[in-house]
Amino acid sequence: MEQAAALLVSPAGDPAAEYLLRRGLRPETWEAWGLGYTLAAWDNRLKAARPAILIPWQYREVTALKYRFLTVPAGGLRYTSKAGSEHIAFGLNLAGGHYATLWLVEGELNAVSLWQALREAHMVNFDVLSFGGESKATRLDPALQRWAGRYQQVIVWADEPAKAAAAMAAIPGAFGLRSPVVDGRKLDANELLLLGGLADFARAAWARFDQDPAHVARIRAELEGAGWGGLAPSL
Repeated sequence: MEQAAALLVSPAGDPAAEYLLRRGLRPETWEAWGLGYTLAAWDNRLKAARPAILIPWQYREVTALKYRFLTVPAGGLRYTSKAGSEHIAFGLNLAGGHYATLWLVEGELNAVSLWQALREAHMVNFDVLSFGGESKATRLDPALQRWAGRYQQVIVWADEPAKAAAAMAAIPGAFGLRSPVVDGRKLDANELLLLGGLADFARAAWARFDQDPAHVARIRAELEGAGWGGLAPSL
């Protein structure tokens, strides 16, 4: 992991760094989440080693190594994982500071995007975890379910309502929302980050589950004033 992290910020890592910057992710965010770069992640479909972003899942120790290939040629994989990886939850190494609000989102880079946006908006009483790809929403790891049970509030965010509902069912009391659709286009957390609306969307979602009507009204008014009123979160 250390070698992959060093490669990412070296001249040899420029293709990966440029990819992450295009996704709106800052170098300090890469470092916090332990992202790295490898020139030789194995694509089992193409039977070839290809360059990829390293995405480590860790808590006290590394539990899984996932790779996001920089390109997706015909017939090739977009993601792969190292053999023996145990996908409990992505982001556990950064979680557990307060147990107020937990965001549980679909997709590792969506989790990284949300974490960055909330920190930059000075929204600090939160943790962000990812259960991984959408297929994992229906079979959350029992350890993740127990971890989520520690929080006062859990917000599950998935692209599809059925996936959010499946994850919510495994976490008593969890709230859920789906990715907004604007002009027929579904926007995930990373896409909202690139549009500059991720923090506002998250604030609106958080306010939606708040029990104080005055607070909800104030947040909605602020969003309308900022031009993000059309991104009302919904399940």
